[in-house]
Amino acid sequence: MLPLEPGDPERLGDYPLLGRLGEGGQGTVFLGEGHGGRVAVKLLHARLSNDPIARARFVRELTTIERIAGFCTAQVHAADLDGDRPYIVSEYVPGPSLQQLVREKGPREDGALMRLAVGTATALTAIHRAGIVHRDFKPPNVLMGPDGPRVIDFGIARALDNVGHTMTGQLVGTPAYMAPEQFTEYVVGPASDLFAWGSTMVFAATGRTPFGNGDLYAMLNRMRGGNPDVSGLPEELVRPVLDCLARDPAERPTADELLWRLLGERPEITPARPFPPDGATVADEPSTRVEPVADRAPVTEVEHTEDLGEPVRAAGRRAGRGPLRRTVPLFLGLLLVFLASLLDMASLSVLSSGSVTELRQQWALVLSLVYTSLAVITMFGIVAAWRGFASGVWTVIAVRVVRVAVWLATLGQVPPRPETIVLQALTPVLVIGLLLLALARGRERGRTAAAAG
Repeated sequence: MLPLEPGDPERLGDYPLLGRLGEGGQGTVFLGEGHGGRVAVKLLHARLSNDPIARARFVRELTTIERIAGFCTAQVHAADLDGDRPYIVSEYVPGPSLQQLVREKGPREDGALMRLAVGTATALTAIHRAGIVHRDFKPPNVLMGPDGPRVIDFGIARALDNVGHTMTGQLVGTPAYMAPEQFTEYVVGPASDLFAWGSTMVFAATGRTPFGNGDLYAMLNRMRGGNPDVSGLPEELVRPVLDCLARDPAERPTADELLWRLLGERPEITPARPFPPDGATVADEPSTRVEPVADRAPVTEVEHTEDLGEPVRAAGRRAGRGPLRRTVPLFLGLLLVFLASLLDMASLSVLSSGSVTELRQQWALVLSLVYTSLAVITMFGIVAAWRGFASGVWTVIAVRVVRVAVWLATLGQVPPRPETIVLQALTPVLVIGLLLLALARGRERGRTAAAAG
C-alpha cells in the first residue's frame, strides 16, 4: 500500500481512506476503514466524472457484482453513484492475485492446485448461473484470499439478458487467455470463460500459458492450428483442461459439468453453449487495468484491450462461423488477385507509354493512380483473408468490383490495348468466383462442425 497523494480524498462517505492500493484508466482503488474492518474503495477518475459512458460502465460493474453469489467474489458493501465522483466500496481481500503468487512463489502443486481448480470452477458455475459471462477470466483476476480464491473484476462482463450490444472494433480481453472465437466473428458466451479457465490452470501449474506468448497473430495461429501444451499438469487435470481448451466452443463442457468432473463425477456431457441465449451480448468498449502498487493485489484489475482495427462482431451471428480456413480456392484466388495488383501498381509506367500517351496523358495518369490505390487496399485485404478473416475476402471482392467499374467508365478516355482486354475481363471473374467458393466452403465446414458439436 502507498500513502495518499496530494489531491486524494481523505474520506469517502463513512469510510476514511488509509492509502492507495492501485490505479488504472477507470479509477483509483483505495484501502479504507469500515465499521467491520478494512474495505477496498474504487473511485472513478475526476476526468471521467462527466463522461456518461464511463459512469454507465461503473454502474454496470456494480449491478453485475450484486447478482453474483458472495462466496466467489469481493462483495459490495456500499456505493455512491450519484455524486460528483462515483465510488464503490467492496470487501477487501487480503491476498495476492494468482499471477503474483505464481511469479513470487512458483507454480501451484498437488492439493493447492486442485483446491484452486475446484474453487475457480465453483466460482464460474455461480457466475454463469447468475446469468453473467465474465469474459476476462485470467490469473490477475483471481485473488488468493485466506478463505479460498475469489474471482474479481467484472468491468467488461456482460449480463445474458442485456440486449443489443456488439463489438465495435476493439479486441476486449487479454489475448493469452481469450478463446479463439473472441478473435473472430463469433458470439462470445459462457464457453469462452471455460477456455480461459483451462489457460489459467496451465499457468497456475507451470507458470506459462498453453499457447505461448509473443505476437498476437502468431498466438492466434497456434490456437487454430496447434495443440495446447499441457505438460506439467497433474494427470487428474489433463483431460478437463484439454476439454476446456477445445477450439470449437460447442465441444467444451459447461461450468457445472467441469465442477462435477473435478469432484470425481462423470455426468453425461452437454456441451457449453458457444453463445448465450437470445438477447445475449458482448461488451462494446475497452476497459482498463488497475496496476498493483504494493505486495497486495488490488480488488479491481482489468487488462487494457487491444484495438486491431478489425471489428469483432458477436450478437446475431450464427453458430459455426469461426476463422476462415485456408482452402485451395482461397489460395488460388488470393494468388491471382495478388499478381493482378502487382500489374496495377506498375500501371503508371504502362499507361504513360505508347498510344495511351497520344490520347490523353492526364487521363492515363489519373487512372494509374486509381489502380495503384486500389491495389494497395487489395494487399491489406489479402493479408487479412490469409489470416482467417472473412472480411478480408469481402474487401478484396469489393475492390475488384470497383476496379472493373473504373475500367468500364474510362474505356472512352483511355482505350485498352487489344492484348489486355481478355485479361482485364477474365481476371475479376476468376478472382471473385474463387473467393466466393472459398467463403462457401468455409460456411459448409462451419455448419458441419456445429452439427458435430
